[in-house]
Amino acid sequence: MTINEKIKELRKKANLTQEALAAALNIAYQSVSKWESGTASPDISHLVPLANIFGVTLDELFDRGKDTEERDLTEYLAREQQLSHNGLIEERLSLWQEAAAKYPNNHTCLRYYANALWKVRYLDSIPFETRTEYLGKSIAINERLVKEAEELSVRFGALQILIFSLSDPKFPFADEKKAVEYANMAPSFHCTRDLFFERAYFTEENKEKSRGICHQNILSMFDYATHRIRTQSWATPEERIAAYETVVKLWNTMIPDGNFLFYHCRLAETHTSLANNYAMLGDREDALQNLTAALHHAAAYENQTPGEVHYTVPWLSSAYADCARSTKSAPITQIGQLQNALSNTWYDFLREDAEFIAICDTLK
Repeated sequence: MTINEKIKELRKKANLTQEALAAALNIAYQSVSKWESGTASPDISHLVPLANIFGVTLDELFDRGKDTEERDLTEYLAREQQLSHNGLIEERLSLWQEAAAKYPNNHTCLRYYANALWKVRYLDSIPFETRTEYLGKSIAINERLVKEAEELSVRFGALQILIFSLSDPKFPFADEKKAVEYANMAPSFHCTRDLFFERAYFTEENKEKSRGICHQNILSMFDYATHRIRTQSWATPEERIAAYETVVKLWNTMIPDGNFLFYHCRLAETHTSLANNYAMLGDREDALQNLTAALHHAAAYENQTPGEVHYTVPWLSSAYADCARSTKSAPITQIGQLQNALSNTWYDFLREDAEFIAICDTLK
């Protein structure tokens, strides 16, 4: 029985009308009607009051047992993987809103719900006021998890999102002092699970596992370093070009055989940024050269074969990529991002250029 059906059953059992229940909750009666019809679910803040009004526990309200909760969580996590892989942010929010409403004391559900609320800040299609409201909810949930969660991965995941949220000046929650306080609760760079695993697997039997973690750590730290170079606040196109070209050189030095696998997306993004800035300067040759490179890497990223595929340079050969497990921050492909970039006005001087037209035609 769904919570929608259970609310209707318990309301009738308590001899309450929809209007009376709504009045007790201080909400519009239409909300109760939507709950019972299944077109909406109660907000997490209404769950305890509902249980109190009906004189039942939350488990009874949701008509569940522990086995049901574990089974449901497994299903939620499977859907999470699919939605994240396709960059479906709003659908992911709906999924975890439902899960958190159903299991309001399950820290895993709350963790993913808070993360989904936080991710919505990327969506310009949603009004800023709504995104701000969602971010406020995310902060409140993560503050609760920092206090309550015993599992370190949940607690530190909450700390991460809290620090990101409190250090974003675009939203009214920006608070450097609080962000620093939460940062002080986290371990140092060298005290992370990924680095510990390299040492923890020390037997001959697990030598290759340790090597694989080491190689993946090299990639992760290298990705972090190049990302920070690329995303600093450079003042001029010339400064940005110098930073982006450095990033391209670094990736080609790290993976000289061109088998970038997942990191084709990083090179596609960087070459697109280079093309944008060369176009701003009116540099036809370098703009087109970087657009061609961006197209190559975008296509290589999109055309990866699902499954574990290993990098081929010796210092990374035990690490692998699996495009089926990758996630997106928006439902758009690398090709789509490149197409969007070409609509910018700084490419207007190339609209009649045969080579530029050919690139645009390839993207269609």
